[in-house]
Amino acid sequence: MKKKILVFYHGNTYGGIDTFLKGLLPALADNFKLVVVSIHDSTDMMALLDKDKVVFYKVPLNKWFLGFGLFHLASLIVKEKINIILSMELVISGLVRPIKIFFPRVKHVTSVCCDGREFNKDSQSLLNFFFTTLNKLTFFLVDKYICISRFLADSYLIEEGIPRTRIEVIYLGVDHNASNNVSMVDRPFSPFRVGYIGRRSHEKGFDIYLEVAKRFVDQQDNFQFNYAGVGEFFEKQAQELCKAFPGFFVDRGYFADVSKFYEQMDCIIIPSRSEGFCYIVLEAYKYDNLVVSSDAGALPELVQDGENGLICRSENVDDFVKALALLQKEAGLRKRLIDNSKSALQRFSLNKMQENYVAFFKGV
Repeated sequence: MKKKILVFYHGNTYGGIDTFLKGLLPALADNFKLVVVSIHDSTDMMALLDKDKVVFYKVPLNKWFLGFGLFHLASLIVKEKINIILSMELVISGLVRPIKIFFPRVKHVTSVCCDGREFNKDSQSLLNFFFTTLNKLTFFLVDKYICISRFLADSYLIEEGIPRTRIEVIYLGVDHNASNNVSMVDRPFSPFRVGYIGRRSHEKGFDIYLEVAKRFVDQQDNFQFNYAGVGEFFEKQAQELCKAFPGFFVDRGYFADVSKFYEQMDCIIIPSRSEGFCYIVLEAYKYDNLVVSSDAGALPELVQDGENGLICRSENVDDFVKALALLQKEAGLRKRLIDNSKSALQRFSLNKMQENYVAFFKGV
């Protein structure tokens, strides 16, 4: 008989977490009985899954605060005969951990996709303080933590006092079968198109990206800086750059299909102050983009300096400026980095990630 897994997640997912779930849940549904519980609307996720294999429930956030969330969860565990609870996001996983007290035989697994301490720094709201405190109080109720990088395992969970025996590292993966429509040999690299994609926030270093772009204002014939994604952090300064230097600094808006953005770029810059993983690195490799990243968090696990990308010291604008100038000039270096990025993708394939997760849950 197949194990039954209850997957608890936010529902209103974004960026890397959304990509992660869309790659993982179909594989789990093929090997286990899935019950998916979300706080927000999960229409997009429902469309990807076979409704004969997956049962969906929505329990809004206000019900959790009123105490009805745990009651609903308890009834689902009994009704669906759940063996394992998988809470997909560390920030909200504390909401479901107390259920372990009443159902000790149900295994609770939490997927750790970000450093909760950095999350709280980046958004100092009362709600985030509540979630962080709840997590600290309920760490002991989790049977296993799945970390998406060794950085999260070593510098976060171990420091928080979680025994290493309760931690499993499973890297994320990307489907790299789809090929780039614009190969590197067809790119003129003139101007050298630099891109920033993702959430515009302090944690992601969008302000650092703006400072790097300003250093190249006198080289507008050779460089173009682009950004896409969501967020309001430093948006005023970004729009001022767009107006002052049209064609040099460009707001590309939001891309539902991110491949369209990558295919228009030569190089992706990742100036993050913190990264638990970074899907953008793998997506850049997939679309033959050069990668220039900071050395923050898990980025050195994905980018080997001088081999498949260039690494800069976190928050060091001079390092990023030198790296971009070097790549714009050195065609041989560009080719070597992109060639090597293809072999790096083999370590982070979607199939390998799916196989690792299925094997993990079969052993829980």
